[in-house]
Amino acid sequence: MVDRGGDAAKEQAILKQLSQTASAQTSRPRAVAKIFEVSTEYAGGAARIHSMAVLGDQVLFGTDEGLFAATMGESASLRTLVGGLEILSLVVVEAAMVAVAVVGKKEELMMYGLTNARAGALSATPLGVRKVSKLVVGESGRTPFVAAISGRTVKVFRCENGRLAEIAEHQSPAPIECVRFYRAFLIVGWRAQFDLLELETSAVSTLYVSPAGAVPRDALVTDRQLLLVFSDEGVTVSIAGAPADRGTMRWTVSPSAMALSTPYLLGLSSEALEVRNQITGRLIQTLAFPALSLGACVRGDDGKTTIYITTYDAATAQARIVSLSPVESGGLTSERAAIAAAMDAIAAAAAELDGFDLAAAGGLMAPVAATDPEAPADD
Repeated sequence: MVDRGGDAAKEQAILKQLSQTASAQTSRPRAVAKIFEVSTEYAGGAARIHSMAVLGDQVLFGTDEGLFAATMGESASLRTLVGGLEILSLVVVEAAMVAVAVVGKKEELMMYGLTNARAGALSATPLGVRKVSKLVVGESGRTPFVAAISGRTVKVFRCENGRLAEIAEHQSPAPIECVRFYRAFLIVGWRAQFDLLELETSAVSTLYVSPAGAVPRDALVTDRQLLLVFSDEGVTVSIAGAPADRGTMRWTVSPSAMALSTPYLLGLSSEALEVRNQITGRLIQTLAFPALSLGACVRGDDGKTTIYITTYDAATAQARIVSLSPVESGGLTSERAAIAAAMDAIAAAAAELDGFDLAAAGGLMAPVAATDPEAPADD
C-alpha cells in the first residue's frame, strides 16, 4: 500500500502558495516588451496643472491662471477658456457637453457649457456649493453622475439635459479620502474603511475595514469585483464586501491614485508610476515622472483604456500632459495575463517546495535592472 500522506502535504502546500502569490511578496520587475506607448499631448506654460479632462481630441486642464484647452499633440493650439481664476479640480461629462470645476479660493463648484468650447465661448453656472476638494465623474447605465467631496461630506449630482441635480448627500464620521462610482452605488473611502452608498435609497453599508488602519486611496472595478486601494495594500472584494481568492496586493510605494488598463494596474505616487499585473499584483515596470498626478482614464471604442497623467518639472518650469496607450503587439490580453499569473504561481510554489533558487535558475521571476518603458525584452 502506497503512503500518499507526503504527496497530499505537498499538494496542500502548492495550493496555499497559489492563493498567497497575489500578495506579491516577491514583487520584482520582470523583463517585458514595451507595454505602453508614451506620448506628450501638451507641454508648456509655467503654471502647474491641477487637474485635467479629455473631450474628444482636446485636453482641458486647470491651473492657477485659468481653464485651458489644446488639441492633443499640438501644444501650440493652446487657448484660454476661462482666465483669471484658479481651477483646482475638473471633470467633463461628454454626453452632456459640460465641465464641472472647483474654482477660486472659496473652492466653489461651477458648471461650464462646452458646446462652443472650440470658439472659446463658455456658459458658466454656479452650483451653490463651496469648499469642494475633489470631483469624480461616473455613470449608471447611460446616466452620468458627478460626486463632489467637501470634508466629511460628499454630494452626488445627476446630469440631465445639460443640468446638474443633487440627488444624494452623505456624511462620514471623518474626512472623506476618495470616492468611486460603481453601477448604482458610490464607494466612499474614509479613515481606514470603505463604505457603499446606494444612490437611489441613500442606504449605507460597510464594505471593508482595514485591520491595520491603512488609509483609503482609491477603488477600482476589476472583473466584476472591487479592488480597494489602501496606502499599503490592495484588497479585492465582492460588492457585498466578501474577500476574493486573490489575496492581498502589497505596494512598493504608497499610491495616491490607481488606474486600470486591462490587464495592468497602474499605481501613481508623486514621483513614480508602477505597472503591475492585474491578477497577481506583481510589479512589472516602474516609470519615473516629476510631480506626477493622475489626469484621466479614457476607454476607447476598441475597449482599450488610455491613461493620462500630468507632470511638472520645477527645474524647467514646464508642465506636461502625457498619455499612456496600450501597445497592440507588446501588451498582454486578459487571458494571457491569467496564464502568466498561473505560471508565476506554480513556479514559485515549486521553487519553495523543492528548495531551489528560481531566480538563480533563470526562472520566470528573475529580476531585471532596467525599468525604462522603451527597453526591449531580453532575448
